[in-house]
Amino acid sequence: MNKRIADYYYIFDGRSGRSVAVERSSGKPASVIPNKELDDEMKLARYLESEQSSHVLRAFACWCARQTWQEEAPSQRCYSLWNTARAVCTRRAPVSALREVRAASDNEAVAASTIGLPRRSPEAAQLLAARGCADPDVHTAVHDAMHMSLRWAECVAPSDPETAIRMMRTRHRNALLDAINGDAPFTTKKHRERSDPDPGV
Repeated sequence: MNKRIADYYYIFDGRSGRSVAVERSSGKPASVIPNKELDDEMKLARYLESEQSSHVLRAFACWCARQTWQEEAPSQRCYSLWNTARAVCTRRAPVSALREVRAASDNEAVAASTIGLPRRSPEAAQLLAARGCADPDVHTAVHDAMHMSLRWAECVAPSDPETAIRMMRTRHRNALLDAINGDAPFTTKKHRERSDPDPGV
C-alpha cells in the first residue's frame, strides 16, 4: 500500500528551507528511509541524470510540480517558484535565483507544512510541490516534487486516495522511462524557447 499524509509528520526545516516528511513509524525523514516510498523512482531519476544531465532531471521535477495544476491554475507564488526552476533548467537563470525565490515563500511554506497538509489542503500540497522543484539541490528537488505531487493527488481524491496516489506514481515512472528512451514530456531541448503564460495576467 502507498504511503499517505497520515503516515508522516511534516516539519518545516528553517535551515534547509524544506518541508521535511518524517515517517511516524520510524521517526526518520522520508528521504533517508531504506525502501522508502520513492526509492524506485529515485533510482530511475539518477540513471536518467547519468545518461543525460542534471538539467533534464530539474525539468522532470518541474513536470512533477506541474501535475498539481490539473484541477485549477496555480497561485502566483507557485508559478513564480516553478518558472524560476524552469529558467534554471533551461540555463536562463543561475541556481542562486532558486534560493531567492524560495526565501520569499518561506512563511507560506511553514503554514502549508504545519497546517495545510494535515488538513489535506490541495493548495498546500501544490505550493510545496512548486517549492520542491525549486530546491537548489536537484536530487532533493526531484524527491520533494514527486512526494508533494503524490500528496496533492491524495488531497483531491478523498473518496479513493489509494487509486489517485497509484496513478500519479505510474505517471512519474512512465515520464522517467520515456525520458530515458529519449521521448520525455518535459525535456528542456523541446521547450527551450517556449514560454508558458503567466496565470496572473
